[in-house]
Amino acid sequence: LEHAEIAGRVEHLLTGKNSPLAARSADEDMSPASGEADWHIRDLEEIVALFESGRHGLTADEAALRLARFGPNEVPIAGPRSELAMLLDQFKNLPVALLGGSSLISLGTGSPLDALVTLGVIAANGGIGYAMETGAEKTIRDITGQGEHRVLVRRDGEVSDIPSREVVPGDILVLTPGTFVRADARIIEAIGLTVDESSLTGESLPVAKYAGSLADQRAPIGERSNCVFRGTVVDGGSGLAIVVATGAATEIGRIQALTGEAHAPQTPIERELERMGRHLVLLSLGVCGGVFALGVARGLGTMPMLKSAVALAVAAVPEGLPAIATSTLAIGLRELKRKNVLVRRLDAVEGLGSLNVLCFDKTGTLTRNSMTVESLFVGGRSWHLGVDGFGTEDGRADLRRHEMKKFLEVAALCSEVKIVSGEGGPSFQGSPTETALVDLALRGGVDVAAVRADNPVDCVIYRTEKRKFMVSLHHRLSEEKISLAVKGSPDQVLERCRLMEVDGSFAALTGKDRETILAENERLAGEGLRVLGLAYSHDAAIDPEEPHDLVWLGLVAMKDPLRGGMADLMAEFHRAGIRTVMITGDQPATARAIAREVGLAGGAEPVVVDTARLDGLDDEAFRRAVAEGHVFARVSPARKLEIVRALQAGGWRVGMTGDGINDGPALRAADVGIAMGRDGAQSAREVADVVIRDDDLTTLGAGIAQGRAIYANIRKAIHFLLATNLSEIGVIAAETLIPADQLESPMEIFWINLVTDILPAIGLALEAPEQGIMSIPPRDPATPMFTPDYYRMLASESAIISAAALGAHGFGLMRYGPGPRTRSLTFSTLVGAQLLHALSCRHDRFHGVGGSELFGNPHLNATLAAAGVLQILPLAVPPLRRLLGLAPVGIVDVAVIGAMMAASFAGNEFLLARRTTADGT
Repeated sequence: LEHAEIAGRVEHLLTGKNSPLAARSADEDMSPASGEADWHIRDLEEIVALFESGRHGLTADEAALRLARFGPNEVPIAGPRSELAMLLDQFKNLPVALLGGSSLISLGTGSPLDALVTLGVIAANGGIGYAMETGAEKTIRDITGQGEHRVLVRRDGEVSDIPSREVVPGDILVLTPGTFVRADARIIEAIGLTVDESSLTGESLPVAKYAGSLADQRAPIGERSNCVFRGTVVDGGSGLAIVVATGAATEIGRIQALTGEAHAPQTPIERELERMGRHLVLLSLGVCGGVFALGVARGLGTMPMLKSAVALAVAAVPEGLPAIATSTLAIGLRELKRKNVLVRRLDAVEGLGSLNVLCFDKTGTLTRNSMTVESLFVGGRSWHLGVDGFGTEDGRADLRRHEMKKFLEVAALCSEVKIVSGEGGPSFQGSPTETALVDLALRGGVDVAAVRADNPVDCVIYRTEKRKFMVSLHHRLSEEKISLAVKGSPDQVLERCRLMEVDGSFAALTGKDRETILAENERLAGEGLRVLGLAYSHDAAIDPEEPHDLVWLGLVAMKDPLRGGMADLMAEFHRAGIRTVMITGDQPATARAIAREVGLAGGAEPVVVDTARLDGLDDEAFRRAVAEGHVFARVSPARKLEIVRALQAGGWRVGMTGDGINDGPALRAADVGIAMGRDGAQSAREVADVVIRDDDLTTLGAGIAQGRAIYANIRKAIHFLLATNLSEIGVIAAETLIPADQLESPMEIFWINLVTDILPAIGLALEAPEQGIMSIPPRDPATPMFTPDYYRMLASESAIISAAALGAHGFGLMRYGPGPRTRSLTFSTLVGAQLLHALSCRHDRFHGVGGSELFGNPHLNATLAAAGVLQILPLAVPPLRRLLGLAPVGIVDVAVIGAMMAASFAGNEFLLARRTTADGT
């Protein structure tokens, strides 16, 4: 509609003698427009009086006063963390705190270089995490940007185009096809008005809107046919509505409030690192205190022993642990970004690998949020549409049949869709349903433009709440042309038909014919398809308001099609031991059909739960119902959040995928929230941990595999770091017991941890995923990364490494006595044994000592070689040698170092082989 026509319609409505807008009370105070939930049951006259809207809409002055009173029409979005918060989060862990404490002690004991090195490690780790997370955040922000939205309202007696943020309670919204509704409003007038509410309710089909009051105060959002809501889109027709709520008071504002209250729990690796940090702090304090007390008792002096205690603290905390975890997650984040999977938080990469249940929204996530024709029932025969075009059960698909030709022509005529030509082919402007019908006509060879030109439209009678069909009245240019084209509810259209067309001739519709048609309609609807009946007439005398004696043409069944690869994706998740669940605002029959098609329950029949059944259940009964269901239908945003939380309370690690406004709270509360990037709502993208840039959900499988590999690799790296750092504690503790011995300095321990520990750990963190990583169940979230048995194994491994270093230390004491040469022997053997131990940490099982088993990771090979070269530097470069308090080593020393390294490696490989045999693997 043009602005002038809209203005005329508004003027007619607002100035009418019996107009509800004329019934206002000047003495009654206006409601604060708090977004009360009962606007749909109130009398329209009451609402108009409450908001003091006049015959010309609000005046500019009154609108300005209300804007100042109620604030701009904006919904606060629960946005991502600030850059400062991202930076501070990098330092909120116990290992970093312990390192910071050791740097202060170093500074207090006159070792500023030690303190500076420690602080440098902390800063480097924080910088890596900060750089990766801010980069991901910027990428997501780039695809969530949006321009200013504008709205047509009635102001000062004219239709005005204003920014949406300036809409206030009492404004009169002008609704036309394509209008984005920017406030909650009550319908005043509706002419064939339909609204796409899929982003709010999950319902894929447009909802017809009417004026008038409803009786059910508890009617869900999707059934409030006399209201429109912020965030929805006018699909067809036109109308007027009075604004009753803006900004945070709208239904979307309520959902955003739920989103702000929802918080995801820690990921398993966060919990494990936190638990490990506590253990390391306790171990460090205990060992440091014991060594300090023993040294002071031996008369070694308070200050020297305080420095030794600092060395022990440094040894107890793997400085590389935060950096390795951060770097590994960052590498995973970068790999996923190449696949258009954008991860906002580093820990969400690992979180993907820990998921054991994935919850999917239906509309726009599993499906495309569009309509396509699936099948037809024309001339008593079923027709199906595929990639290759039309087909029938017997293989004969003759589109030249007269009834099929008429069917396609009516599909093109009884529609308001505009066809726009473009370089990539025609595009459509109109509702998804009518777009599907026009596309059907084009695919059937109909020249839609020519048919419309031969049958020009005189008027359109839109469907109403009671008359559920649309009629287009056409100007006949000849006797053969169509006078009336009808589409709508099959039962209502059929009851207005007297004839049917078969093989180009007319026949009376018999009772058996009607039974067959209605049975086919019921069958198609039972498959979750939207079914319409089509009919026509040549008789220009028929009343288009109440058509009769029509010619029945057939049924057309449509659906919102699945995205490509969804069935294969569900099968992949099931092989990986991941449960799949659908949570949708759509109807049970539609949800069941999609669940069957996608294989949501594997080979079983999906259990569909209409969430009305969940009302009144206690927490335990609610959790049981959630644990049993595959599909949850007619779900509100609040209920969707409750389902996610119930799954989490049952011990599940929950991933939630969605694209709509209604998915926001559940996305935020899930362990990992996953939003669509291209067609998803901004509010969904803003709260999600993961955004799929191109909406290709199949890349989610790659994300989960990446997350699982990251967890396994971080575990290998931590295994290596803990075993080697415990070996350092063992060496220093043993040296404390040897009279007149010199302990390892803090700088030596720093060198070991920062150079020879970090490089091999990075190599382990880059290990290729194990074969079949997506063919095994996810780990139990309640199972810790390291069990007591595993800690005992670590103690055994570290004891072997310590024994090798102490063997070299004993040789040095006998040959050289306490001093730099003995420290060089101990230092070099400890480093060498630790480097070789990285090869043993590649697998949890013994695979032999062949080349591929030991050297199959090129990244580890490179880091070990680099660490070996770096280890030569302290022995070969005099300034560095003096800084660490070492001395050159001779040929005999090298032989002893090599022998002790080999003994350590052989001892740990023997332990691994024995453990593999004991486990039966």
